[in-house]
Amino acid sequence: MPGKWHNEIRARRARETGMWVASADVTGERGGTHLGLGPTGFLNPAAEELGHVPVGRPGMVTVDIDLPAQPNPDGV
Repeated sequence: MPGKWHNEIRARRARETGMWVASADVTGERGGTHLGLGPTGFLNPAAEELGHVPVGRPGMVTVDIDLPAQPNPDGV
């Protein structure tokens, strides 16, 4: 499946760093010599995919991210 290895690499990075991964890529032909397949999407720190644009299709994806409350650095 085209683009599968992209997600495997991104999932590995999310797990390694414990950080969110947001990826944006291009889709379509350019100049008859290049073909972009995507993928565009979001992975959480556990490498779970929360949303994506199907490979090979143009589009946009958004996700809502609930972040834990952070202590105020000023102690207020």
